[in-house]
Amino acid sequence: MQGARIGSTDIDAAAFDFLLSLFTKPHLNESEADFVAQWQQLAPAVMAKGVEDTTFYSFDRLVSCNEVGAQASLVGISADRFHEFCHYLSERWPNNMLATSTHDNKRSEDVRTRISLLSEIPDRWSEALHTWSQLTAPAWKNRTPDRHAEYLLYQTLIGAWPIGEERTWAYMLKACREAKIRTSWHEPNTGYEENIRGFVDGVYQTPEFIASLEAFIQPLILPGRINSLSQTLIKMMVSGVPDFYQGTELWDLSLVDPDNRRPVDFALRSDFVRRCKGLSAAEVVRDWDSGLPKLWLTARVLKLRRERAADFSDRSKYQPLVAQGARLGNVLAFRRGENLIAVVPRFTMSVNGNWGDTRLPLPRGHWRNCFTDDIVQDSVEPAELFNVFPVALLIREGS
Repeated sequence: MQGARIGSTDIDAAAFDFLLSLFTKPHLNESEADFVAQWQQLAPAVMAKGVEDTTFYSFDRLVSCNEVGAQASLVGISADRFHEFCHYLSERWPNNMLATSTHDNKRSEDVRTRISLLSEIPDRWSEALHTWSQLTAPAWKNRTPDRHAEYLLYQTLIGAWPIGEERTWAYMLKACREAKIRTSWHEPNTGYEENIRGFVDGVYQTPEFIASLEAFIQPLILPGRINSLSQTLIKMMVSGVPDFYQGTELWDLSLVDPDNRRPVDFALRSDFVRRCKGLSAAEVVRDWDSGLPKLWLTARVLKLRRERAADFSDRSKYQPLVAQGARLGNVLAFRRGENLIAVVPRFTMSVNGNWGDTRLPLPRGHWRNCFTDDIVQDSVEPAELFNVFPVALLIREGS
């Protein structure tokens, strides 16, 4: 309440005094309780409209951070903060729903994991922006460039490529109206929107830009997919109930609705589920492009959750594990209860396969990698752990 008072100097202070006195009242009469109930119903919608449907489209330094439930001012968190949050969920909300894509997300989980890689290559990203702004300058057709829309477009293309022109334009129209900077749903600025439409058309008709864009994206595809596998494993291993939005069982490069509500090929996914049963990790990673590794991982962990329900119960608490060595910050590991350990890489582009002397100390016992069936004990090198499959789930043998 105090923050709202300070940030809203044009509103009479008496209004805040009234609300504060009402909201802190120990007992409410019928009319007061009705007012509070209506306020509670209205406040989330207003908050969503202000943050998720406006700020997230106008504040675009790294758009993968602009997702439902996130803070617009926060660009990532440290591993320590992440462990602290997961431990809190384990203690307070062990059955919390864990969703990485939804019907209302601004970008699907796989779009975000690729865009987030820009944080690892700021110099290359800056150089690409300078080059692209020159290559696409004619697409503005001598009109004043909108650098906000242009910057948003480049990040969108990086995350969702390959994406057709019509899908891109539909997204850009919605994004510009949601941002409410030069146009909006209530007061469409047709002249401005035609300018953006012309720019999108011109971008797709600039072969030099498309070639440069694809050359820039190519090194991001595999690290983005590894990030996606890491995110999927974490979602399925921390305390809570993992949720899978339709279509995201494989790589899904969808944008905000209605783009993420296109028909899903469930027959293909059913076929992949049948194929998964007889495939090893080495065989799965030969088929990166289809998305099979993501579904294979999901199927394996769901099977484990069914077979070892006690290890995923509310009593199976979250415990962080810390690596040692030069690349300790590139390993994220945690223990679920006594018998399960999840290990994923961080900042894979920065590591580039060079783990040096990095090791992950393990609790006592023999641990089997659920994805490769390798047995490890005492400690393990990430280079060994991720040699066949890029993430690991260790199960204590003989438990």
